[in-house]
Amino acid sequence: MNCSDPDILLGPARILRVEPSIRSATVSAGDSLRLELSVYGRQNILDNDLEDVSYTVWSDGGAGGSFDGSGRRVLYTAPPAPGVYAVTAELPSTVCRGTQDQCTARFEIRVRRSSAPALEEEAPVDPPGGIPSVVADSDGNQYEVFTPVEGGTFGGEGYSMSAASSAVPNGEFVGIRISDEGAASNLGMTHQRYTLGGNMYAVSAVDGSGEEISSYVLDDPATICMPLPDKLRQNISDVAVVAINGDGSLTILSARVRIGTAGTMVCGGLSSLPASVAVGSAGAPSPEPTAVPEPTPEAPDTGGWHRCRRPRWS
Repeated sequence: MNCSDPDILLGPARILRVEPSIRSATVSAGDSLRLELSVYGRQNILDNDLEDVSYTVWSDGGAGGSFDGSGRRVLYTAPPAPGVYAVTAELPSTVCRGTQDQCTARFEIRVRRSSAPALEEEAPVDPPGGIPSVVADSDGNQYEVFTPVEGGTFGGEGYSMSAASSAVPNGEFVGIRISDEGAASNLGMTHQRYTLGGNMYAVSAVDGSGEEISSYVLDDPATICMPLPDKLRQNISDVAVVAINGDGSLTILSARVRIGTAGTMVCGGLSSLPASVAVGSAGAPSPEPTAVPEPTPEAPDTGGWHRCRRPRWS
């Protein structure tokens, strides 16, 4: 036995995964900000008191920033040059038993250019001519019209999408529609870090003639809201709006929970259309259940065949 082996010194790993307390922040060059980890133990329960987190390795990939402190919480001083920097906090496999992705928290730090003059915002301008209130596609589906001046809104049964003035680029308008695509699930995709729940919603866009737009970017994100699935209510602090990409990967969008007359909703920002979105909760989905083979029936024991002796009479 090698008594210097880290697995022996530290014992079995007790941490399942870590998450960043904030995913991104914008600061000026040389500013300092507090970065923290949320630590989840063996039963996927938040437990920030686990001492094993003291082995966390913080890094900004040599970007030029500095760290003060160690463990779960550090004070990070941003690099002197403007740019977008990735800060990581990684736990070794000796203390974190999840995958490398689960044992690594990532922060996006944007350092603004301090010398850049403030730009005067351009006032929203609608396109010339008449603008319809609704646009229909070739299948008769109705799309609410979003404009630069008014923004727009689309609502359905329990879900909605709204954009403020200036979200639509000047000089154009777009028709937007949301449709309920049924239950969302990523069961069995254990490499992902979020579990989908509730229904999936498809957000599509058309131009003024009702033709489908394959790619459209709003200048400011629109707010999309969906019902909070019942099965995710116990993890309400970890829910997010999740965009489902064409290859099955997920993009986690900013999210907040709203409680109103329509019930409890999860809302997030969406700027790229078309999109497929759902509500997700932090934590890998469960593996697909494996079928248990039915036992082969056995014939009942009949006792076998026995030869009977003729009794002898005295």
